[in-house]
Amino acid sequence: MSRHRITREELSRITALVRLPLETGHFDLFAAQLETIVGLFDELRRLELADTSAFQDDGGANAWREDDPQPSLEWKHLEKIAPLTRDGQIIVPQVIT
Repeated sequence: MSRHRITREELSRITALVRLPLETGHFDLFAAQLETIVGLFDELRRLELADTSAFQDDGGANAWREDDPQPSLEWKHLEKIAPLTRDGQIIVPQVIT
């Protein structure tokens, strides 16, 4: 698909940017997956989309609904099911470091 071959240096830079540890022996797998993804974008770039009608304005027929606020759980109920609360807030484990 893609004609661009991912080098070890490129893959090392990419995995460092996203803080994804690259284990020994996984280079070929990750490189092949990235080359496939880049190839798919190359294919999309080559598509002729000037004459497509699928993206024309339909007058709002597919518009999202209005954002109408709805009542939510009362704090006393939420506090019962929350793993930990402090000062009126729910404490959750950190997922992003």
